[in-house]
Amino acid sequence: MRERAGRLKSVDAVIVNGGVPRSGEIPMHLLPGQAVNLRTGMRCDVAQLEHVVAMAGLDIRRAFLPR
Repeated sequence: MRERAGRLKSVDAVIVNGGVPRSGEIPMHLLPGQAVNLRTGMRCDVAQLEHVVAMAGLDIRRAFLPR
């Protein structure tokens, strides 16, 4: 969750990734596709990675990076 719990009182929709949505919530399921090495640009399917300790990802990078 990116907002404080009190924010739920003023939103139009609650989207839940994974799990079982509660009444009124909208379900969403993200599936990992490819991992990209940001230093080299090399790409590979996530299923090919063998020794992963942690992973983070952004879908729309331009929305999170400074302009």
